[in-house]
Amino acid sequence: MTKYSEILLELIKERRSVRIFNGNKVPQEIIMKIIEAGIWAPTGCNNQELKFLVIENEKDLKKILEYKPFFKGVSTVLLVFYDMSLPRSHKMYAQRKGQRHLPDIDGGLALSNMILYAKSEGVDSCIFR
Repeated sequence: MTKYSEILLELIKERRSVRIFNGNKVPQEIIMKIIEAGIWAPTGCNNQELKFLVIENEKDLKKILEYKPFFKGVSTVLLVFYDMSLPRSHKMYAQRKGQRHLPDIDGGLALSNMILYAKSEGVDSCIFR
């Protein structure tokens, strides 16, 4: 029997940042599982400040392509935000200069989970900012 660690390492080795996509729609159930993988990532003090937005309609995708034209054929974009309006976010991150970068780390952890889960489902991805 193959160990999970071996499967995970192989998945990590196979994942690539893709910038030209085939245009195939990603099934809604897979999109929701990708987001679920992001939700399970740790956040500072379990703050859970991350929010997720799915963009699939053609008009909005065309707008994104104006700024990121190298994403040819993309059918879905998942945006990850951190909500600084949460009382704990403001107290932990905004008021403490040394911790202002922590939401970026939280977002990176979520994205890491998301891209690995996506790859496990055969969905290619690329992170952009």
